Amino acid sequence: MYRVDASCKAEYEGTVELNSPSVLVGIPLGRPSYLVFNFASSSFLANSSSTISYDTLLTPRAGYIYDVKVNYIDNIYGVMIRETHPRGPLSREIERRDLRGCNN
Repeated sequence: MYRVDASCKAEYEGTVELNSPSVLVGIPLGRPSYLVFNFASSSFLANSSSTISYDTLLTPRAGYIYDVKVNYIDNIYGVMIRETHPRGPLSREIERRDLRGCNN
């Protein structure tokens, strides 16, 4: 996780290990955060390993709940972020945003 300042500079804040089915993480409201998900894969037969990353810029809004689903099965990964208002049944998927476009 990275904090993002007004000039779109990312400053490392810490790492969260996703090592259980559900992990609660607090992200400051109204402030851009740059989230980077790293997926490691290895092949015993090919004697190789690699890392695949998914990154996105997220600015959580007050009064909303954010649910991030991260999947990694058979070397295929996926990250989906949903925003839900607690008083409404509707939710929306948050599109991936590049750090370079943080001022947009």
